[in-house]
Amino acid sequence: MVKINKNGEISVKINTLFNRENTGRERKVIYCIVHISRLPQFKYWVQKIDRDALISIIDASEVDGRGFNSSIL
Repeated sequence: MVKINKNGEISVKINTLFNRENTGRERKVIYCIVHISRLPQFKYWVQKIDRDALISIIDASEVDGRGFNSSIL
């Protein structure tokens, strides 16, 4: 994940470096932690609501914070 302020410049550079196409429309990013047992249900509903959604799955070895404890992963 990259948190940036100059998204226009970085977007152009990424598109150039990796030969990506920029649609010119802005999209929001939701960062969400989902237990692996709920992943199929999560993916189903995201894709049902937004067929153009991009889902990236990253394995987390530890999650700490209010409402979470790392033993549930």
